[in-house]
Amino acid sequence: MRPVRLLLLTSVLIVSSHGQEFTLSKNGVGPIVMETHVEIQGSVAEFSGSARNDSGVTIQRAEWCVRAKGQAVCAFKLWTTAPFSPGETLTWKTNAKVSKGLPAHEVSLTTLEREPAPDARMTNQDVIRLVEAKMEPEVIIAKIKVTSANFDTSVPALEALKAGGATAGVLLAILDKPRAVAPLSVSAATVSLREVKNIFVERMPNNLDSYIKAEFSKQMKGRVRLVLNSEDADAVLVGVGEENDTTTAQVMGRYLGLRDTAAGAISLLDAGGRVVLWSAEAGDRSLWWGALARGGGRKVAQRLVGSLKAVMER
Repeated sequence: MRPVRLLLLTSVLIVSSHGQEFTLSKNGVGPIVMETHVEIQGSVAEFSGSARNDSGVTIQRAEWCVRAKGQAVCAFKLWTTAPFSPGETLTWKTNAKVSKGLPAHEVSLTTLEREPAPDARMTNQDVIRLVEAKMEPEVIIAKIKVTSANFDTSVPALEALKAGGATAGVLLAILDKPRAVAPLSVSAATVSLREVKNIFVERMPNNLDSYIKAEFSKQMKGRVRLVLNSEDADAVLVGVGEENDTTTAQVMGRYLGLRDTAAGAISLLDAGGRVVLWSAEAGDRSLWWGALARGGGRKVAQRLVGSLKAVMER
């Protein structure tokens, strides 16, 4: 019997492979260091690669295109699925149908969105921290004036600031800052004081708003109209009032006229709350009349509305 010889043939399907390193950046963020390798096995192209974030910032989203050199169509598309932290390395392994020109390839960073920077605008809580740190009111006011801010100027927020130790001057500086709203459009116009006819008065601490409404009726009747809804107003009046009811304050202020027993600060804003049209502060001290003078919130309101009237009639 003749021996049978078997001939084994092995087909090698690997045609070629190509590895490269790329240093990429986009929108001023980088470098992103990529190591890539493309291997051809028959009609299939296998990709493996990594990307390391050496930019020093967190990247919210990124996308890459791996294409054969000289080709416009991506052979492989890569992307992040979560924020890409500094120093982090991502890896991929995938395959696709062989494209013309592979395994030689190039990589481009098609999309890069960095993580939004934290909001650095000054807030009510920042003011409270400065007050608790025993900062002088003048220092806090100066900080408010030179810092972009996102203050809550609602009545409860102002009451909380006052309870936390913020002075009337600090509260007025907060009210003087534009509210955090969308920017004015190019066509939008800001009303002038002379054009203000309808005013909405927001609620204020220590009933200062009630005293102010009464003074409007006395001093500016027929000149302005107080409306019940802010939507009907040309301008909005916001403010704070404080009273010192200690025995010392009453003796020094109400009876001797040497100290304010009540104070207030108000600001007149345009209807959108974007622009401060006017602001002032006043106390109830009276050096001429002493014990005969009527003080408190009524006197503060009388002086504040009188100041506004003088400005509007210029």
